[in-house]
Amino acid sequence: MKYFYTLTLLAFPALASAQSVFSLLELVSDLVDATVPVIIGLAVLVFVLGILKYVVAKSPEDQKEARGVILWGIIILFVMVSIWGLVNLLGSTLQLNQSAPPAPITPGI
Repeated sequence: MKYFYTLTLLAFPALASAQSVFSLLELVSDLVDATVPVIIGLAVLVFVLGILKYVVAKSPEDQKEARGVILWGIIILFVMVSIWGLVNLLGSTLQLNQSAPPAPITPGI
């Protein structure tokens, strides 16, 4: 719980500078867009480590464990890239606008 409070305090300036809900959503979208390639890179790393573990394995039990790591790496990569591609395909098919909508105009005082 201590880390949650620290994270909240570190994120508070970014949230306070958000001038509307749309800019906050854009901030979250940018954060997700930046983390997707990192997560895919980690999945590739798990896959490669599984291959290295399989090559170095000396016993059949170690090879079986390494095959499991390789299989899970392939499954994770397939699911992540498929979902990412499906979202992009739907976005381009439905011609969704990638930018945030304009803020509503409020009357001045």
